[in-house]
Amino acid sequence: DLAKRFETTVDAGFLDAAARSNRIKAVAQIYYQSKDYPKSVEWVNKYTSQDPDPEVQVLAANAYYIQKDFKNAGVELNKTMQMAKTKGIPPKKEWLELKMSADYEAKDTPAVQKDLEMIVASYPEPKYWTDLLNLVEKTLKDKSQRTSLDIYRLMFATKAMTAEGEFTEMANIATQQSLPGEAKRVLQEAEGK
Repeated sequence: DLAKRFETTVDAGFLDAAARSNRIKAVAQIYYQSKDYPKSVEWVNKYTSQDPDPEVQVLAANAYYIQKDFKNAGVELNKTMQMAKTKGIPPKKEWLELKMSADYEAKDTPAVQKDLEMIVASYPEPKYWTDLLNLVEKTLKDKSQRTSLDIYRLMFATKAMTAEGEFTEMANIATQQSLPGEAKRVLQEAEGK
């Protein structure tokens, strides 16, 4: 097979450093495409030990994810993002989403929250804010009205608040906290939707 032939050329010693590096990368990609994920991870590691390239490193994360090894997928994605950071490359949304998905599948709620925090830092879209704020609200030990109002304020400010009930609940809490002006503003915004 093609991957085996490429492997022998890597070890033969005929290639200069740049060609050898490219060949190692090609072997990792060929194994990945042929669904030999353990071999792909092995060759990704060979490549990235010489050239820490996040675009190649993410192959290992995907390989683990496909095999439902979510813990190692998360580890490889952390390596991917660290390589990107070292090179001054911002993390790609797909990497962050895959990391969040791997941590979710691994049932690691604190890691999912950190992932969402990283996502909103780079991609502050309302859907990510909604997910983050809902998760924070669920995991809070002390759910006082003040805390709930603060969460609603964040949702309101980031346009993550969309349900009519959320606007009403925020206005009710604001009224109970003796903040009638804030309650009125929230209800006016709800009417404008």
